[in-house]
Amino acid sequence: MDHEMIGILLKFLGMMLGIMTVVFLTAVVTPKIAKLFEKKEQQKDSPERVEDSLSPEEFEVKGPYDKNNLEDFDPNYKIYNTDIYGSESLDRLKKRKSSSSGKN
Repeated sequence: MDHEMIGILLKFLGMMLGIMTVVFLTAVVTPKIAKLFEKKEQQKDSPERVEDSLSPEEFEVKGPYDKNNLEDFDPNYKIYNTDIYGSESLDRLKKRKSSSSGKN
């Protein structure tokens, strides 16, 4: 190995060590900064607690796939009662053309 190659490798090693040092210091310092913010946040007055109108027995958590309590609720109403292919609008156009040609 010649001196030029050793110089390039040492520069590369120095840059990698520098990057790793920055990452290490960031990982060590971040939790300490977070503790400072938490202490500052705890020193502030907390807002007063508002009384909940529901007791824990009355409160119910529902999942996205649970059945709805409304009797008239149909989740597929929009799907089945809309014209997704535009055939109704084509029928209206045909009726307009036939009615306009009949008037002339």
